[in-house]
Amino acid sequence: MPKAPLYTVTNPAKEPRFAMIGVRKEPIDAGLSKELAISAETALALVGQGFKVTDPDGKAVAGKKAKAD
Repeated sequence: MPKAPLYTVTNPAKEPRFAMIGVRKEPIDAGLSKELAISAETALALVGQGFKVTDPDGKAVAGKKAKAD
């Protein structure tokens, strides 16, 4: 099974929040970012949760359609 690409997920809020990834909660501190191995669809879902997400190429995910991994 191929590995999922590393997306950088940033929490722009002033308080720590949890990124909901399926049934898993990933804590992300305020103003910090974390690299997560997730699918493109999950990256778009995190954008919908209010996180800033960049793809492995450094491009913002917001507004992009999900590509098949």
